[in-house]
Amino acid sequence: MKLNYVDLFVALFDDLGIDKKSTSYVINRLRNEGVYVVTVLLPAFSKHVLSCIEEGEWRDFSSAITKYRGLPILFRGFLTQLFTYSAKDQKFLVRPDACPVSLLVIRQACEYFYKLSLDFTAAQLVNAESKFIENDNSVLQDGDYDVSFVEKMRSNFETYYPRTSRMSFDSIISKARPGSGTFSNWKDGWSSSHDDRYGWYERNKLPATVPSEAKNLSHAFRFNKRAPVPEVFDGDPDYSEVLFVPKDSRGPRVICREPYDKLLFQMGFFDSITDCLEKDTQHRINFASQEINRRLAHISSIDRSYATLDLSDASDMVSYHIVRRLFRYVPFYKILRFRTGDARLPSGSTRKLRKLAGMGSGFTFPTMALIIHLAICTLVSRRFNIGYRDASRKVYVYGDDIIVPREWYKVACQALTSVGLKVNLQKSYSRSYFRESCGGDYFRGNDVTPVRCKLSGSNPKILGSSIVFPTEKLANAALNLERHARELVVNQLYSASSVIYSVLTSFLGPLPYVSGESEPLGIYVDTQTVLSGLSTDDSGTYNNVDVWVVKPKEIKTRGACPYRHLISTLCRSKGGVNDTVPWDRHLNPIDSQAKYGVTSVPRKVKLQRVSVSGLALI
Repeated sequence: MKLNYVDLFVALFDDLGIDKKSTSYVINRLRNEGVYVVTVLLPAFSKHVLSCIEEGEWRDFSSAITKYRGLPILFRGFLTQLFTYSAKDQKFLVRPDACPVSLLVIRQACEYFYKLSLDFTAAQLVNAESKFIENDNSVLQDGDYDVSFVEKMRSNFETYYPRTSRMSFDSIISKARPGSGTFSNWKDGWSSSHDDRYGWYERNKLPATVPSEAKNLSHAFRFNKRAPVPEVFDGDPDYSEVLFVPKDSRGPRVICREPYDKLLFQMGFFDSITDCLEKDTQHRINFASQEINRRLAHISSIDRSYATLDLSDASDMVSYHIVRRLFRYVPFYKILRFRTGDARLPSGSTRKLRKLAGMGSGFTFPTMALIIHLAICTLVSRRFNIGYRDASRKVYVYGDDIIVPREWYKVACQALTSVGLKVNLQKSYSRSYFRESCGGDYFRGNDVTPVRCKLSGSNPKILGSSIVFPTEKLANAALNLERHARELVVNQLYSASSVIYSVLTSFLGPLPYVSGESEPLGIYVDTQTVLSGLSTDDSGTYNNVDVWVVKPKEIKTRGACPYRHLISTLCRSKGGVNDTVPWDRHLNPIDSQAKYGVTSVPRKVKLQRVSVSGLALI
């Protein structure tokens, strides 16, 4: 299955009504220079446009794009709807009536392939590892930060976050569970007595174990008093594994795979603290919904009442030493014993971490949000001489997406810098009428969020002027393309969606019309069109149609498996695990985490041709 990206961009530019000169300019460069034009050059141009809007005037982009009389020839007509020449200032300034539609067109054309999930190169891998080390070397340690300021943060934490600061260690332990992803491989000692041939997730089907340092916490893994007490086992590694996984055209995403025995308790901490922080702050710190931040960004794009801030590499910059000082007097302080202090890099070297943990640890995301909120509110309270509670009511945090009153913007940046976090000034907005937060982009009250082609989990490769997919990922690719085509239709990009549908029909055959939240793959149209295309029998019942549907390769299980201890008894012999296939394979398929929560292997799907009622298409 191949998707010609040149044809796709021709159709996209036609949908957007982009002039022939700009279209020819981009397409010619695309044919001559390759996908770099739409994955690197145009996204950089889009960022530059936003930066100029924020600063109020146009600045030269670079020699990479030809300009004429002060403005680039690319998208010139749309740029003149955003900037106007001032003879007095002798420069192009942002128009008082700058057109949101023009901004959306430029962003849509430039950022369409910005998040394309291309595999990274060897050079990008080396650069990513170097950046990981550089970031960790810059994380603050004792002596690098203002102790009195952090102590004030600690005091405010213990005073104004009562549920969080008074969490008990036992309550955290009682929620211990593994995460939704994989974990660090265990040492050879485990393999000698256990069968690990089934992969990462199979560990969850074996009897629960705890490290010797946590042997008094075994009760956390007993579902009732008759369940066996978990064994003490020290075979898990004492380091996390740093991995680089495909993210987008810019390079890989860094994640850390934690040791299994520590990840259990980290996730217990995650579940406990996220619930408490949301209640303590009345959802000013949020983990469940991004709608609060999006709503404020929308409103602020009209009245500029709030500023939006974004951080660079936020999860890699949270200082362990600052966290240890903040938590040193709270009841759950000793949960930090389950932090993984060392990390093994892809190159094979191991280093001691300055940061708290990486993405993949249950400690990182909630602790980062807490430090952001604490730092900003503490400094704002001090600088503007207002009560801490008053300050905390106007600071909103979701991960590294932050919203503060516009007049607090500079102080918030200083507060974040003081605890070692890096503000991404290119994605932070306070002066213009553009705001961006939690995936919602707004300009003068209008949604200017572009549709992006990501194809995550499909392993797309660039071959000439085409995007190709490996054989084992064809089902994922078909699903991603079909769902993306729906998104294009919803956003009235019909020509671009037609290019994708032509690829799908050549691969899957004729597709039915679908609408709404229909699960079967098809061509997305309105409900009335679907109904008019269905046939009925003599009784008026809609006839069945053959459709492609997505089936997960692994079933989902909810809650603790009641057969777990029975399974371990029947499937084990005195010499270890039997070589025969366990009888429970249909209950707990390979690569599933049957013991904990709702689980399945991410992005592993297959397409199946089935016959369903025509109403299933609506």
